[in-house]
Amino acid sequence: LLYGIFLLRELSDRTRDELIGLGERLSVPILHGHFQDLGLDSTRLSALEMMKTDDRFGNARLDLEHSADRFRELDLQSNSLFIMEGFVGTTEDGTPTTLGRGGSDLSAAYVASFLQADVLEKWTDVDGMMTANPAVVPTAQVIRELSYNEAMELCHFGAKVVYPPTVATLADVGIPLHVRKTDDPESKGTLVLAA
Repeated sequence: LLYGIFLLRELSDRTRDELIGLGERLSVPILHGHFQDLGLDSTRLSALEMMKTDDRFGNARLDLEHSADRFRELDLQSNSLFIMEGFVGTTEDGTPTTLGRGGSDLSAAYVASFLQADVLEKWTDVDGMMTANPAVVPTAQVIRELSYNEAMELCHFGAKVVYPPTVATLADVGIPLHVRKTDDPESKGTLVLAA
C-alpha cells in the first residue's frame, strides 16, 4: 500500500482510510492471541464485517440499521470475551473506511447501543473528567458524576477525554458512560448519565 502511494505520489481519502485503519486492524489479532495464551475464552469480531458505513472516506457515517442487524445475529449467551476494532468499518462493497476523529469511542457507543448494554466503560490515561486541565490547574479535581448535558458542555469547552458524538449517542439510548484510568483499575473515575 505504501509503495503504491509512493509510486503514484498521491494519497486519496479512500487510500488514507485503508492506511490509517491498519493499526487498529493489526491490534485486534494480537490482543486476541494474547487472551487465548492467558486461557481466556475470547471471540474475535471484525469491524470490517460488523460496521457498515457510507463512502464518506475520512469521516464515514455508520449505516445504523445494517450494522445493528449484524450485532443482533451474535450469540451473546456464551461466556466469551468479544474483541473488535473501533474506528474502522467498510462500505457495502467492502472498501475500508474510518469514522474520523473520536471514531473508536463512537464505535464503542454504537456497539453499546446495539447490544443494549448496561454501561459503556472507557479506559483511558486520565482519572476521569476533571474540573480543569490538570496541566494548567494543578488543583483540578476529578468530577465523579455528570449528566450527559454537562459532559457535552465540558467537551465543547475543550475536554478531550470524551468525544461529543459518543456522549450524544449514549444519551439517545440512556446508557451511562464510565470513564476510568487504565493504570488505576481501582479508581472511581467519572460516571456520565441522565440528570
